[in-house]
Amino acid sequence: MTDVHGVRISGDERVVECAGDQAVLDACLRAGRWLPHSCTQGTCGSCKMRVVSGEVDHRGTSDYTLPAAERAAGIALACQATPRSDLHLEPVEPIDDDAPRHPLRDHTGTVVELADIARETRRIVVELDEPMTFDAGQYAELAFDGHVELVGVVNDLLRQRHILVVRQVRTVDHHRRETHVDARLAGLERVA
Repeated sequence: MTDVHGVRISGDERVVECAGDQAVLDACLRAGRWLPHSCTQGTCGSCKMRVVSGEVDHRGTSDYTLPAAERAAGIALACQATPRSDLHLEPVEPIDDDAPRHPLRDHTGTVVELADIARETRRIVVELDEPMTFDAGQYAELAFDGHVELVGVVNDLLRQRHILVVRQVRTVDHHRRETHVDARLAGLERVA
C-alpha cells in the first residue's frame, strides 16, 4: 500500500489527497482542482509548479522539459511529480479560473472500428458506456491492455459515439509497421 499525502495549491485552502505513486496533476484533476496542463506526458512543460514546501519524486521527467537548474529552484511538472511528503505548490503561470473545465473521469467503451484514414493517422471509433463532455481541441488517454495512448477526440453526434484519432501509424520502406495501437487493439473490444 502506498502512502497518501496532502497537496495544497497556493490560493486555495483545500487539501487534495494524493497517493505516493500518483501524479499530482492526476490527483488534483480527479478532486475537481484544475491546474494548468496540456500534454500530461511530461513533454510540454505547461504544468510547471513551484514546490513551496514538501518533496516530490520527479520520476522520468526529461531534462529537456525540466532542466537541472529549474529542479534546483524547486520547479516540478505536476503531470510527472509524485509526492514524497505533504506538498504546498504554486503554479508558475497564472491560472485562468474563468475558462470552462471538464472534470477528469474514467470512461469505458467498445471499439467498433479501427481504420487507416491517412498515411500516418488511424481512426478508432469507440462507443462509450456513458457520454463524455469535452471541448474542441481536447484529447484523451486511451488505455488498453496495460498501455496508454494520447488521442484526439471527435464527436460523432449522429451516432452518439466518439471517434479517437491516433497519429502514430508509421511506414518504413513503404511497408506499414505495426504500432502499439494495432498490436494491442487487434481482437480487443473493451477499452478505458
